[in-house]
Amino acid sequence: MSFKSAWVALLLLVSIVCAWLPLAPSILAFFDFPQWLGSLDNRVLLLLWRSIWTSLAAGGGALLLGWPLGIILARFDFSGSSFFKLILPLSLLLPPLMVAQAWHGLLGISGPWASVFSFACCYAPLPALLVMRSLSKQSAASYDSARMLGGTLSVKLMLSHSRGAALVGAALCFIFSIGDFAVPDYFATVGDLFHVYSSEVFGNSRNSDFRAGAVSSIPLILIGLGMLLCILPWLANQQQHTSRDHAKTHVSKHPTALSLACLTLTSVLVFAVIGRMFFESGMRGPLATSTWLETSGKAFSDAVTLGRSDMIRTFQFASIGSLICMLCAPIWTFALHYSKGLARTALFIILVLPMLVPSLCIAFGSILVFNQPYLDTF
Repeated sequence: MSFKSAWVALLLLVSIVCAWLPLAPSILAFFDFPQWLGSLDNRVLLLLWRSIWTSLAAGGGALLLGWPLGIILARFDFSGSSFFKLILPLSLLLPPLMVAQAWHGLLGISGPWASVFSFACCYAPLPALLVMRSLSKQSAASYDSARMLGGTLSVKLMLSHSRGAALVGAALCFIFSIGDFAVPDYFATVGDLFHVYSSEVFGNSRNSDFRAGAVSSIPLILIGLGMLLCILPWLANQQQHTSRDHAKTHVSKHPTALSLACLTLTSVLVFAVIGRMFFESGMRGPLATSTWLETSGKAFSDAVTLGRSDMIRTFQFASIGSLICMLCAPIWTFALHYSKGLARTALFIILVLPMLVPSLCIAFGSILVFNQPYLDTF
């Protein structure tokens, strides 16, 4: 297969329809950006600043949780390490709003810092997984030499080698957090009222043509583009890695301490959230006569019975999206692998930028593009 293949042309068409057409309203809204700048006031600037600092704090929290966990799992063998590696991505599969509800139930927290903590717990596996991937390519010669000279030097070497990967994971946490308004709105409902900028975008999008929402989403798109430019140097450095003799995992002098550390971090990221969700499924009032198991079983049964059509529709949409990704990913991998220089950078931006744009912008862009009379039956 070559770049002139019909498959590549079809792939480009599918990517444009699925990823870039929903971005078109926001891109066209750049022409109205000066008008939006003229309408700025202290309230909007405060919302944008609150979104930025809470997302930065969430990225920092994800870094603090995920970086050490990634180093431990990537470099050391100890009891339970395979199990911790297996369940590490699980918190990425949990809806952030569900995580927020669980932590409010556990700790009674609310306010902006509760949003920060919830986002950090949701996305901590991102830096952890990227750190594990980075350390899997670390040179065995340099790492073994550092171990012979002292444990402190080997730790510094691991931190230096994985720093870029950890920061990229924190940057992704920042992007995903700044576009999410469900979690802040939930904590504002159960505690002191506050708002974030993504709520402003949602509010501006509730008019007849969604134009105001597209214009107000531009700062979030620019932030996503800025984060992408920050990630590119790390990716270029990864491509320059030439060592074929990679460092392997080894047994630590303190395996019990490492097991306890991983258990603690994993409990914060996964076990506490899932445990609280199961506990709440069986909560009863003071006059209830049923047991916890009976209440929980009825709750799950009612959820399946009453929400069957919604569940089927969700699985249908998810299956279609997964099928498109499964068919496109191998061809994009081929294109990225064999492209070089400026073409590779441009191709990378085409692929990654829609993912870094807040989902709110994609959603309302999709409404503008695809909510047409001739698509009503579809």
